[in-house]
Amino acid sequence: MKNSLCILIRRPPYGQIHAAEAVRHLGGALADKLDAYAVLMDDGVYTARAGQNVAGTDWTALSPVWSQHLAKGARLYVHAPSAR
Repeated sequence: MKNSLCILIRRPPYGQIHAAEAVRHLGGALADKLDAYAVLMDDGVYTARAGQNVAGTDWTALSPVWSQHLAKGARLYVHAPSAR
């Protein structure tokens, strides 16, 4: 049986470190060859929103990282009511 990691991201991508750390840990799981899953809900759905403008802030856009993680085999699930 292969080990896996599932991370629930409910926090917004900016203003707090929680979402960025969750995305980072998912990347670590992928590097360790784990099955990696992420579930985005509540304000966590904004981590995957394309075209985020972080100019003039100390934050890094998280949406480009999702493309990298998906290319490495991560599975991403989005809570539909939160996305609406």
